[in-house]
This record gives sequence, C-alpha cells and structure tokens, in this order.
Amino acid sequence: MGHRGAERHAIRLITIYSPVAKDLRFLLMIARINSDFERIGDEAVNSCEYIDLLQLSALSPPLNDLSPMSALTLRMVNDALQAFQQEDVERARAVIRLDDHVDAMNGATFRNLLEHTGTDPQMVTRCMALILVARSLERMADHATNICEEVFYLVEGEDIRHRT
Repeated sequence: MGHRGAERHAIRLITIYSPVAKDLRFLLMIARINSDFERIGDEAVNSCEYIDLLQLSALSPPLNDLSPMSALTLRMVNDALQAFQQEDVERARAVIRLDDHVDAMNGATFRNLLEHTGTDPQMVTRCMALILVARSLERMADHATNICEEVFYLVEGEDIRHRT
C-alpha cells in the first residue's frame, strides 16, 4: 500500500469507527510517518544515483569517508522503527538527540569537500556527488527524527514537532 493508500485507509477507519484518544493518535501517526518512510526510500535511491557519479570518476581514494555518517543515519532509522514498534519514548528521545550529530557531520563534509573541488572537472563531479550523498543521509536522519516525534505524539499525546 502506497503513501496515499495508507492515508485513505486511515481516514476511512477514522470515519467508520470513530476511534478515541490513543487509537485516533495512532491512525494520524501512521498517516504522517508513512510519508517519512517514503522520503527515506527516495533519499536512498538518490544516494545510489550520486554514487554512480562517483564511479564515473577515475580519482581515488575518496576525498571524504562518509561511513560514520552512514552508520549513524542507519542506526537512527533502525532505532526510530524500534521506538515506533515498542512505543518507546526514551529511544525516540535518543534518536532525536543524534540528529544534531548528523547535521554537524553533514556541515563538516560540505566544508571539507568545498576546499577540495579546485578546477578539475572530475574533482568537482566527485566532490559534488559526495556532498549530495551526505545531504541525502542528513535528510534520512531528519525523517527518522520526524518518526520519533510521532512516537511522542502517540504515547504522550504531545506534539513536539518544530520545538527548539
């Protein structure tokens, strides 16, 4: 079932069964996080396309190791899913705190790669591809954070989105 199908199904359930409190929050949460899962998938596809650009370049080794950022982002997505499945607010809170680390890694990657672009077209292509992969990872981490914010909404009935 796609994003729109899940959303229509949730609306149908709300209309037919008139759920109360936590059940209603659960249906609203499902409708919202479905879009986050779809965006995570889109960003993963984008990253694969950017990596194809890297393979076109004969330069090696890579200018920036994105492995730590990739591992942290994957951990955040996995932990967000666990927090959702277990309705675990503490795990959700831990994921939300990790988002700042991924943001910092993205900024450091961007600054580091801009310093190395130079004028060689292959180097510019390589640096841009790595910057775009880092940006996709950062967006995936943001979507994991969104899912965790929905866990708060489900469990505690509190909307913590857009708080500083």
